[in-house]
Amino acid sequence: MTSDSRTLQIPEHQQDGAAQKSCYQKLSDEHVEELELYRKNGLHPVHLGDVLNNRYEVLHKLGHGTSATVWLCFDTQTSAWKAIKIIGASHSSDDRPELKFQLQLSRSDLVALPTDHFWLVGPNGRHVCLVMPPLGPSVSSKHQTMDLEALREVSMQAADGLAYMHRKGICHGDFRTGNLLFRLDSARINDLSKGDMLALIGEVTKIVVETDFGEEPGSISPRYLVHSLNTDIFADFITCQIAVIGLSLAFEITKPPKTSSVDLPYASPQLLLRLPPSTHSDVWALGCTLLEMQTGSVFGTAPFEIMQSMELLLGPLPKPLQRTWSRVYPEEMLHPEGNTEYLTWRSDVISEIKKHTRNADCLLKELAMSRKQSLKGLLAADDKNKPGSIVWQVPEKQVTQIGDLIKQTLSYDLHTRHTADAVVQHVWFDQARIHRKPRV
Repeated sequence: MTSDSRTLQIPEHQQDGAAQKSCYQKLSDEHVEELELYRKNGLHPVHLGDVLNNRYEVLHKLGHGTSATVWLCFDTQTSAWKAIKIIGASHSSDDRPELKFQLQLSRSDLVALPTDHFWLVGPNGRHVCLVMPPLGPSVSSKHQTMDLEALREVSMQAADGLAYMHRKGICHGDFRTGNLLFRLDSARINDLSKGDMLALIGEVTKIVVETDFGEEPGSISPRYLVHSLNTDIFADFITCQIAVIGLSLAFEITKPPKTSSVDLPYASPQLLLRLPPSTHSDVWALGCTLLEMQTGSVFGTAPFEIMQSMELLLGPLPKPLQRTWSRVYPEEMLHPEGNTEYLTWRSDVISEIKKHTRNADCLLKELAMSRKQSLKGLLAADDKNKPGSIVWQVPEKQVTQIGDLIKQTLSYDLHTRHTADAVVQHVWFDQARIHRKPRV
C-alpha cells in the first residue's frame, strides 16, 4: 500500500486549541472529509492499522460525511469483516435512531442496522461506534448501468424497505438513491483473509497533513486523510439485494421533528415550504428516487430550480401551496438574478405550464427517451472511468405503468399521494413479485 505525495498544511497555532475551529484549508477532494471537522466535539482521528475497542483492526476507509467516518475493519475475535461507523462526538448518544429503532426494525434485512456498538474516547470527545456488515456500492452510482428488470427489482426493494419502516411506525427522513446500498455476499467476503483483502484493495491514497512548519499535526487531527475505498472492488461479491441505510434522521411517525434536513432534490413541496416531515414526505422522496432511477435526473438542487422542474412535470402548484410559497420564498430568493420570469404562480406562466404539462403516458415516453439519451450521452462522453452503459427501450405498457406509479408518489395532494404499502402493490412490480427470490 502506498500514499500519494500531496500534503495539506495547517497553521501551527491551530493545533489542539480552540482557535483552529474554522481556519483549516478547504479541500476540493470529494474522496476525503474536510480537515476542519477534526476538532473538539468533532470527528475522531483514525489511522490505518489502528485497533478499535481492542478488537477491530482498521484496513481502509469506506466513506465519510460531516458527522461520521466509516472504516473497513477486521474483527480479530471472529475473523469477520465489519464496517465501523464512528460518529462525531457532538452527534453521539445512546439515543441515536440507528440504536433506538434497532429492535423495531430487526426482523427484516431490508434495512441495514448495527449488529453491535461501543464507545470510544479520543482527543475530540466520546464517540459512539456502530458495528455493521460491510456493504457494496450505492444505487446512485449504479442505476444508469442497470437494465429495466434489474431497475424494477431494485425499485420494489426500495419501496419494500420504506413500507416496512412505516409499518413499524418509523419515518426514514432522508430517503434517496445514495442511501440504498447493494448487499455483499457475507459468507464469501468473510472467507477473505487479511492478505486477500489487502490484495483486493491495492494502493491506498493518503493526503499527508502537516503544520506550516512541516511538523505533524496535534492529536485532534489525523496525520493523514485517506481516500474512500472504491467499492467497485467488491464487484464479484455484490448481490442483487439492497439495504436501506442512513437512518440518522429517522423518527417515530407520531413524533415528527419541526424541521427536516433532507437533501433538497428529494424534498416534497411541503418540506420546501418548511412544514414538518412525515410518511407523505418519505413517499415523495421515494417517488424522486424512482424517477431518478428511470431518468438519471432529479428535480434540481435549489428551490427555484426544483419548483420549475416540478411544475413542468406535474403541473402548477395548487393555489394554497402557491400562497405559502410566496411567503416562504420572497421574489429575490427564487432566482439569483431576481428574474420575475421564475415566479411560477404568474398567470401567464401557469397558462404555459398547463399547456405543456404531459399526461402520464406521454410523460413517461419522454422519460424513457430521456433515459435513453442520457445513456447515449454517457457513452459519447469519452470518459474512460465510466462503466459501459446499456441503452434500452422501455416497452410502451411499462412506460404507462411507470408513469402511473410516479404520478401517484409525486402527487401534490397528501390525500391522493400513495402510501409506501400501496406503492409496493403497484402493478408495475407484478413481474418482480413473480420472479422474486428469497432474501438471504
